Amino acid sequence: MGLKSWLFGNFIEEVEWKNNTKELLFYKFPLEDKEVSYNAKLKVKDGEVAIFALNSEIFDTFTYGVHIINSDSLPNIANALKWDSNYDEPIKVDIYFVNKEEFNFYWSTKKPILLHDKDNSIAKVDASGYFKLHINKLKLFLEYILNNNIDFKTSINDFFYDNLVESLINRTTSIYYLGSNKEEFSQYIYNDLSSKFKEKGLILDSIVTQTISVEQEAASYTGLSDSNKIEDKPIYYIIKNSKPDGPYSKSEILNFINSGKLIAASYIWKEGLKNWVKVKELFNL
Repeated sequence: MGLKSWLFGNFIEEVEWKNNTKELLFYKFPLEDKEVSYNAKLKVKDGEVAIFALNSEIFDTFTYGVHIINSDSLPNIANALKWDSNYDEPIKVDIYFVNKEEFNFYWSTKKPILLHDKDNSIAKVDASGYFKLHINKLKLFLEYILNNNIDFKTSINDFFYDNLVESLINRTTSIYYLGSNKEEFSQYIYNDLSSKFKEKGLILDSIVTQTISVEQEAASYTGLSDSNKIEDKPIYYIIKNSKPDGPYSKSEILNFINSGKLIAASYIWKEGLKNWVKVKELFNL
């Protein structure tokens, strides 16, 4: 044990997720500047997994029960740090707890999503609901969290939203049809997003759509003449790095708007306009 730790009591004798209200999927044990005593006690509740990591890499995991933290229970860390048989010093590692139960998350389109439909109209989609998920592959999930240094709750909602927008943009079914039935809409999103969540070590158990509104935008807001409605021609120019950039099609412009690359105050131009105008003047934002 180091002299400083001994003098100031900077060591932990018991490791436990004490305030687990089952509302968090992921929790990092607050070591701060302290170390875990050799032979300290680790308590893991039913439904939890405790993870010991070094430099964001998983080494040893523990399931339900009371465990003693030493070289016998941490064989991978002991090997990585080259502990000999006489090692009995405090341990400086990162400790995480994960709930393996199913969790609910609220989702929404945040703002109406503009979509180009088969009939060349622009639909404005506004929807909300919730989805359920649980951790399936612990290593994949933790690598996703640790390697990106992210806040999980915020990230998972952003991850869902980004993939929702991509899914709706790339759909082959009319958005008006999907928007007319909440169950059809939910099933479509579930089928498309499930594999994306699996890549993060998560199982998407279900998606429920509670509210949905699909409205056709008036032609006067689209900036399209009748001839331009026939096909998705690249007729739009935007300002990028202080210079005109393009041409882009209507679908591409809508993608920029949905992703935030273009905002209401951004400037846009197309043939037939005398001057550059703000995006909000061509698209109903």
